Amino acid sequence: MKPAKFNIINNFMNSINGIVDVYKSEAAFRIEVVAFVIMCTVAILLPIDTVYKVVLILSLPIVPIAEVINSAIERAVDTATLEFDENAKKSKDAASTIVMLSLVWVGAIWCAVLAMAFKVI
Repeated sequence: MKPAKFNIINNFMNSINGIVDVYKSEAAFRIEVVAFVIMCTVAILLPIDTVYKVVLILSLPIVPIAEVINSAIERAVDTATLEFDENAKKSKDAASTIVMLSLVWVGAIWCAVLAMAFKVI
């Protein structure tokens, strides 16, 4: 078997295809993309210093990234077994936990940054 050659264009296109596929097939990802746009707008409109806005906006991609990881794990598990399997369920539950923890993390970042920006702490 020949080793695959690194081709940045093909790799980039595979990534774009993956994003498009996840967007089309995962409702949660679509909701997160809409939330991303809304929260970016909110961050931009907040009357706070630019550095705080940048931190808020840079925290947001964590959630859709986690959702893509979750989708990849779920698809791999679904491909591996068609029958109910307790380990498959645990794998899917753990993947879902990645998304939940990312939401908590981003929420904590927003709370901390806004508390500092508005001199609450």
